[in-house]
Amino acid sequence: MSLTTFSQTAFESRKKRAIELQPKRFTTSLSDIEILSDNRIKIKGIDQSIGLTSVAMKQLARSVGVSMAFQDKVGHLFGDETGISMVNRIRMAQAASEDKYITLLASVPDKKVIAVNKEYTDVISNGFFFDIVEKVLADHNMKVVDFSVDKDGRTSISACNPKNAFKMLNLDSEIFRGGVNFYNSPEKGFSVSPYVNRLICTNGSELEEFQDSVKMRTFTGEDLEAFFKKMAGFSNRGFQPTGLGERMELAMNSNASVGEIEYAASLLNSKTGMDKTEIEIYSPVKSIHESYSASGISPSSLSKDQKKECSD
Repeated sequence: MSLTTFSQTAFESRKKRAIELQPKRFTTSLSDIEILSDNRIKIKGIDQSIGLTSVAMKQLARSVGVSMAFQDKVGHLFGDETGISMVNRIRMAQAASEDKYITLLASVPDKKVIAVNKEYTDVISNGFFFDIVEKVLADHNMKVVDFSVDKDGRTSISACNPKNAFKMLNLDSEIFRGGVNFYNSPEKGFSVSPYVNRLICTNGSELEEFQDSVKMRTFTGEDLEAFFKKMAGFSNRGFQPTGLGERMELAMNSNASVGEIEYAASLLNSKTGMDKTEIEIYSPVKSIHESYSASGISPSSLSKDQKKECSD
């Protein structure tokens, strides 16, 4: 199965959109912010109040000095005048002792604050993000296979080298291609995680939990040098995630419920067009049904919940 990749024209078009939707960034001090409600604030010098998302409000609360544990315990902290007054008093007390500056990032289409960062350098622009991405792509002959941008400028790019194909365990009929997923968002900043493109899947998988993942909060010359060196080491391994084989072997040896096996078979059929004989190799529905029938249990008579409980 050939690898479908983005043309340069398609890439540039998506890149342009990502830069246009880059959240607007401005810095202000805590003493200049007044919390009006659970989703609005007032900033000194700006006539109109500004809306915030729930995520941004939680980040603002942390900047004020209200912990997440405290928020959870109190519940709807900003839901009444007492709660709002309390947080504003904490904010002013903190500002009086040592006024802090925070960076707000506002959605271009919604004009709402969607993220609050303690440091201006916690996030990078999509323009700088593309500088990093395009260098890695060029250095390691990678092609973009997936590229998404949402309305708030959150950008995800998955790429791999078509020549970096490898096989795993005894899956002789399958080909894996290793790569990386680049992600940039106002809430989480810049991160890179392993990406594996599998022959029988229509889409690849981002594997954030692997040790090869990188999250960056500072971007000094030394930081970038260390990052590009890590990417070079990853490339030397064909972008094969550390521990992938062990994870796959564990998954293959794990018991799955009848419901899970049937769902996997349905997914393979709808997404890959594989016939029942091919699907049986990966998701042995027929053999499992026959095993249950031999034990006097008809799989077709089991409810959805019962199928979740039954495993091979």
